[in-house]
Amino acid sequence: MRYDEKVEYLAIEYVTNEMNDKIPIEKPIGVFDSLLTPFSLQETQVYGASYTKTNVKVLCRDPQSFNARILKVENQKYEILEKRDYKKVFLFICKKVVGKNVNSN
Repeated sequence: MRYDEKVEYLAIEYVTNEMNDKIPIEKPIGVFDSLLTPFSLQETQVYGASYTKTNVKVLCRDPQSFNARILKVENQKYEILEKRDYKKVFLFICKKVVGKNVNSN
């Protein structure tokens, strides 16, 4: 398999503002070579077509990527729903973030 897609991995860091509220700030972890994989026919039958159209599976080998909470693929943000560690590769199941500006922090 070729990991030829560049994906930016982001972590969430909470910063306290002057009103003592914790504000989530996206902090970049890095851009790693990743592989976007389609859902199988069996997964589509189990989860439904609408689930597989709004979600994506991403594979990455870099261990730093496991700390991510958000992925950015081609100016589209994805929230990580599930992470799996398969020793040599990490699987992320992500949901497309709709209605938020990608370029804002």
